[in-house]
Amino acid sequence: MVRAKGEFYSGYKGGETPRFAIIEGRRIAVTEVIRRTRALDPRTGKIKDTYRCRLDDGRVIDIIEES
Repeated sequence: MVRAKGEFYSGYKGGETPRFAIIEGRRIAVTEVIRRTRALDPRTGKIKDTYRCRLDDGRVIDIIEES
């Protein structure tokens, strides 16, 4: 499973869902968010959202957003 940085749609609630993944400097469209999980990181005390996404090129990746 590849991990990538995400570019998120920002609506009135702020960053909401990933629209693009940035992998090795390339911007690839997210075609589907398969699953979203939210968990508290016990080491940092911050909330992490993990999005499992299907990309335009067919790959399935995880994008992790810390809030």
